[in-house]
Amino acid sequence: MSGEKVVFGQSMEGLYRALTPLTPQERAAFLKAGVKGEKFDAAYPVQSHLDILDACAASRFAHLPELERYTEVGRLYVRGFEKTLIGSALMAMLKILGPRRTLERLTRNLRTANNFSEGTLTSLAPNHHQVHVNYTVRPGFYRGILESGCTHAGAKGLTVSVLETKDFATTYEVKWT
Repeated sequence: MSGEKVVFGQSMEGLYRALTPLTPQERAAFLKAGVKGEKFDAAYPVQSHLDILDACAASRFAHLPELERYTEVGRLYVRGFEKTLIGSALMAMLKILGPRRTLERLTRNLRTANNFSEGTLTSLAPNHHQVHVNYTVRPGFYRGILESGCTHAGAKGLTVSVLETKDFATTYEVKWT
């Protein structure tokens, strides 16, 4: 898998834990990815991860518009990731850092999930930022992650909006009171 975009096993485990009990579509997507039971490989092709996200969005949130479907999947993912060893340590750290410093550490935090995500932060005011993520095939998924991470870090009155998506990269506006 060298050179290709991969999602790390702990990220797949977090998604698995978030979705348990699995819907039939989700179970089929995990099996197709090679996940049997609760044993996870070190890494998976990004397409396997996307197939699972799509199965979750379709089986649980089909009634919502596409952006909202994947935002819900991102929120679920954070809850599941929090149940992993790495995730629980990361979430504890977010509470200490607060929302602004959490966003400043974005690329490092994204790299706990995969080998390809990079984030850049542009601060417009103390509680108003733009976040650019270089590879977001499902922009709502990252929106849900940003919302959950900032909320977990203590942001109140939070809004996360998609400003632009181009060539799979997305810029988000993140504001809180």
